[in-house]
Amino acid sequence: MLNKIQLSLLYYICKIYFATCRFKIDGEKYLTDAKKEGRNVLFALWHCHMPPLIYYHRQKNITTIVSESKDGEIGTYLLKRFGYQPVRGSSSRGGVKAVIQAKKIISQGYDAAVTLDGPKGPRFKAKPGTAYLAKVTGTPLLPILFSCKKYKQLNSWDKMVIPLPFTEITIHYAPLIFLNSDRSEESIKSDTQMLEKKMMELTFAHSKNHCKDII
Repeated sequence: MLNKIQLSLLYYICKIYFATCRFKIDGEKYLTDAKKEGRNVLFALWHCHMPPLIYYHRQKNITTIVSESKDGEIGTYLLKRFGYQPVRGSSSRGGVKAVIQAKKIISQGYDAAVTLDGPKGPRFKAKPGTAYLAKVTGTPLLPILFSCKKYKQLNSWDKMVIPLPFTEITIHYAPLIFLNSDRSEESIKSDTQMLEKKMMELTFAHSKNHCKDII
């Protein structure tokens, strides 16, 4: 585990690194329209797309559920420094405490963000926690991903995509997805499959170069 000085240094490196990048937005109306209607949203993203999305959405009153692993300790520190309100635990049906905390924070006007395939994968395989959290909170899902031409792909389970300095990053928002409140196992499974299918369609449409190995 990194010490406080190392964690602080890592934060400033991330901040300076992504400050060199140029951001463009595609589909911003889906988020702005939701805000005009007074809606909170639950950002649904792939684990491999976290770094630039975390940076771009910093200081915007967003909560997220972070695993209780050692890696989660690092993630929690960085998220707090970037202005997020992380909750430790699981977004699955077993993580009752985390879901209750997240629901309370969302009710205070926060948006939420969840990695569909996190924290350990398999890559691009949606887990039921995202659908469950959306149903429990009554919050519509806003699919989000990014694309860029110059990047490095890490040799991690999620093949995390790191844009190179000074590159242009396009953030893609998609139309809101509303789930019914049925929390039965069958309904959650069906909605999870639907979310995975929708996200893969968006990935192939906008970020195909990030997943060439599965095409």
